[in-house]
Amino acid sequence: MVFISVAVSAEGRNYSPQFLQCSKASLNADSQANCITNEIVAQKKRLNITYANLLKKLPPEDRIYLDKIQHEWIAWRDDNYNFLAEHVSGSFVTTRATSLDFLLRSVFDRANELEVISNEMGSN
Repeated sequence: MVFISVAVSAEGRNYSPQFLQCSKASLNADSQANCITNEIVAQKKRLNITYANLLKKLPPEDRIYLDKIQHEWIAWRDDNYNFLAEHVSGSFVTTRATSLDFLLRSVFDRANELEVISNEMGSN
């Protein structure tokens, strides 16, 4: 069976303590996938909050541009996830692990990216 190594997938990323605890307690690929799915939900919430806060700091024309970019990023993310999950040969366990890991990393990284931008702009 293929498990996503917590040490490898968390490298350079500060996932939630709940995710790390869940991953360490995982006994099989299904339980690990559940941990990742729950962390994706948490990171999407973080991303949405960060995105909303950043929009408040931007002038109207930049809000429109960020909204366009964000929609393009979501399309890119979802297309990559779907490709990995549905169009790559391999065992279900491997393709599931790979696609979920991609989704988690991409959402986490995007939230970080927008947080850096928002922090750089300060509070408005």
